Amino acid sequence: MLILAVATAGCHLIDDDLSVCGVDYLINYEMRLVTEVQTTIEEHLSSDIDEPVAETLRAWSEPYYSGHAHDLDMSFFSLAGTDELLEHKSDIINSNQKSYTLYIPRRDYRHLAVVNIADNENVSIWVSNTHHLCV
Repeated sequence: MLILAVATAGCHLIDDDLSVCGVDYLINYEMRLVTEVQTTIEEHLSSDIDEPVAETLRAWSEPYYSGHAHDLDMSFFSLAGTDELLEHKSDIINSNQKSYTLYIPRRDYRHLAVVNIADNENVSIWVSNTHHLCV
């Protein structure tokens, strides 16, 4: 009888509030890169004398403007006006689409996903002192 009373009392100690628990979120990314880099190079560097410069620019820009993502960087920020980084994930995907199931705490987020910034010396992401996201 004592065991039954203790077992029953123990059930009341369980907190059933699941609002603070994380949740599995399925996020599907499909890159649809719209860029006019190649068109701009062709329009402005179309003469024979410009060809070496045009070819160099094409070779430099191709990894970044190809419609194919080498890496994906995902940042989840607070909506409280502080731009506090709450979650961060990054992955090498080598694709133009990727699906993730992320386990993150349940709350409202501002989300930023950026591709092709790993090993890219020309682009970086930071939160400035004025609380704006900068790329």
